[in-house]
Amino acid sequence: MGSILGLPGTRGIFQGNRNVYFDWGGICILIGFTGSGQQTGTSVEQTVIAQSQHHQQFLDASRALPEFGEVEISSLPDGTTFEDIKSLQSLYREHCEAILDVVVNLQFSLIEKLWQTFWRYSPSTPTDGTTITESSNLSEIESRLPKAKLITLCKHESILKWMCNCDHGMYQALVEILIPDVLRPIPSALTQAIRNFAKSLEGWLSNAMNNIPQRMIQTKVAAVSAFAQTLRRYTSLNHLAQAARAVLQNTSQINQMLNDLNRVDFANVQLNGYSGLNLTQCC
Repeated sequence: MGSILGLPGTRGIFQGNRNVYFDWGGICILIGFTGSGQQTGTSVEQTVIAQSQHHQQFLDASRALPEFGEVEISSLPDGTTFEDIKSLQSLYREHCEAILDVVVNLQFSLIEKLWQTFWRYSPSTPTDGTTITESSNLSEIESRLPKAKLITLCKHESILKWMCNCDHGMYQALVEILIPDVLRPIPSALTQAIRNFAKSLEGWLSNAMNNIPQRMIQTKVAAVSAFAQTLRRYTSLNHLAQAARAVLQNTSQINQMLNDLNRVDFANVQLNGYSGLNLTQCC
């Protein structure tokens, strides 16, 4: 394999010639490209690696997932056991940790593949020349929690509530990783990458969950929508802060602002403001 992208201690995303290997809980997902071209793309990979390593200094990679609570369930859905509940909790924790690792490594496009893997998405035909193969053909995941039981559990209100809480905790951690200080300067390329990531999230998730009960889809999409909106707001605020910083560091512009303010007749503004009030409605 090629070089490992990321920081020490992460599970790891391995970049080879025209292939990306993601190690999720011992299950190696290979994302390869089957186009007819035989180019190695080494220069492109080196550029991507260099940019990722440069941008990682602006992240807070020390953040970890919060502890997920236990599923509070009084009666089991038909055909399931408490072992199935434990398997779901374990698998989902591993899944969320994999998402965190991908985000820390700024490999945003792999989020879609992780969702597809967890929710057992199987397209009828490969698209865009991309294939996904798992070293275990998902047999390990399926043996721990068959898809039929996953779908059954997804209909239960307690599971819906538990997974919603897990998602909100995970997404809060991801926001703090990507934008640890909203006022700190961030490269425009990283800001744009985060905004593009936010724009893609709902579509990726909805597509990956096309065979999952609707209530679970709505729950998951609502959480990821709030996450995407927070990223958009934070990146917009960061852009505004950088623009303001540029102005405040320019002496001539500051002097011009002071001159403009000194020409404002605040007494007249105050008088006009009071005259515009209907005081009878304020009592």
